[in-house]
Amino acid sequence: MTVTLRLPRTTTGRKILDAFRAAATFRESPDCKWDAHSYTTSNGVASSGKTFSPYRGYRSSPAYLYKQGKLCRLFRGHRAPTWKTSKGLAAEFMTQVSLLPLSPDKKYSEVQLEIHHEYDPDPAGGFRIADNPDDPAFAPFRQAYDRIAQGFVRRLR
Repeated sequence: MTVTLRLPRTTTGRKILDAFRAAATFRESPDCKWDAHSYTTSNGVASSGKTFSPYRGYRSSPAYLYKQGKLCRLFRGHRAPTWKTSKGLAAEFMTQVSLLPLSPDKKYSEVQLEIHHEYDPDPAGGFRIADNPDDPAFAPFRQAYDRIAQGFVRRLR
């Protein structure tokens, strides 16, 4: 689901990217945190200075703190807890809030956020996608989605 946010004022892409990264990185609980990751697209803007500036965006998804088990500690030694997505690398893309790519050098009066949540996976590799914010599958993540959007707009004021 894509949501268009009208910004409080016209702002450069760089400030928008920084504000989203700051709003989308927070610790939700002692065992869960949301972390923003940058990505670029192959599209971009070429300037007269023979430089190419790709479009950039951010994706934020939850990560959970995994502590080392007793058996693993016995064979590998003690290691600090690590942050991981719940089901490995693919789970990073199951629940996320994305700021769609934009040019850091241009000015914008509105941006688009994409909210994506996959749930109810089946053994054949299929899943269902929650495409409505009122969907019961959104309930565990709704507070975090709202916090990201509100913090993002608040930082741009």
